[in-house]
Amino acid sequence: MPALPTAHPTGMSLAAPLERRRRLIPCFDGVIATYQYDANGNRTGDGNNVATYDAQDRLTQYGATTYAYTDNGELKTQSVAGQTVRYDYDVSGNLRAAALADGSNVDYLIDGRNRRIGKKVNGNLVQGFLYQDQLNPAAELDGAGSIRARFIYGTKSHVPDYLVKDGQTYRIVSDHLGSVRLVVDTATGTVVQRMEYDAYGYVIQDTNPGFQPFGFAGGIYDQSTKLTRFGARDYDAATGRWTAKDPIRFEGKDSNLYGYVGNDPINFVDPTGKIVKEIVVIGGICWTGWKVYEKWQEGQKKVDEHLQNIKESQEATKKWLDGGPTPTDEWRRADQSREDVREAARDFGKEAAERYYKGPVKNVPNNAQ
Repeated sequence: MPALPTAHPTGMSLAAPLERRRRLIPCFDGVIATYQYDANGNRTGDGNNVATYDAQDRLTQYGATTYAYTDNGELKTQSVAGQTVRYDYDVSGNLRAAALADGSNVDYLIDGRNRRIGKKVNGNLVQGFLYQDQLNPAAELDGAGSIRARFIYGTKSHVPDYLVKDGQTYRIVSDHLGSVRLVVDTATGTVVQRMEYDAYGYVIQDTNPGFQPFGFAGGIYDQSTKLTRFGARDYDAATGRWTAKDPIRFEGKDSNLYGYVGNDPINFVDPTGKIVKEIVVIGGICWTGWKVYEKWQEGQKKVDEHLQNIKESQEATKKWLDGGPTPTDEWRRADQSREDVREAARDFGKEAAERYYKGPVKNVPNNAQ
């Protein structure tokens, strides 16, 4: 059984063994979390809770919590100890509302491209998003429609490297999945937010809830429902499952339409809520957190240059709008996916490992024996 590595923000090594079917089973870091599954990949136990499912792989009970579904298979109610959360969906399967057990009501605004562009709590708009493409927010808005934060992408396609908020720039430190681990004030080096997760992405620590909207695997984390939005669906990290069936059904290449990334959340992500994407890691190496951080910082130099290009491009465009010269091609370099940025991101991990282990390191398949 191979033991594959994952990063831990406190510098501890965390080995996550996988069985041959590539499902996460035990997770070692002082405390052992053990997961059991049935023949179709439904998680039947985690050492503390026993789960049951119906013939359509719908979760019906998890510990003391019971679940009910709509005719289309979307999670409708979640009940425990006499308290119930109710969910409503539109005809496209988007989660549109949640009536929480504390009596509050959450409503979501969806645009014509099925993107979540707003959130209301008890009828009041509290959050909005502007998108740069189908999946990635370019800015977060407050309830008045003003920009609360702007996001700058570089090394990863589904989670930003920087956010600009109240005139201050912050570095978003994410792990190999894109899960936000630290948010750092670039001016002072102060950590303004630290987030910790279990193996399936359940938030076990958040020192500054709501400071920025991203969470596990780069999804948009909702503080009210504790669900994470990935493109077309919402993910419940507490149970390790989607709240609705895969909208493309079996074209998603999983016989379990509610299962999250084949029960291998250490090596796979699903930013669209439809198709699983593998994260390339260096097989056989346990990443030891900040031992590679210095080299990682060197790998971010291109991102810093990219930020400067964006700033210069914006300044040149403003001058042009004010009657100045037309921006040249050089000023138009501020696209969000430069190849040199992506190349730096691909190379830094291998270089850091070679530096730490003082020798060459090969990229090998994760299932190598």
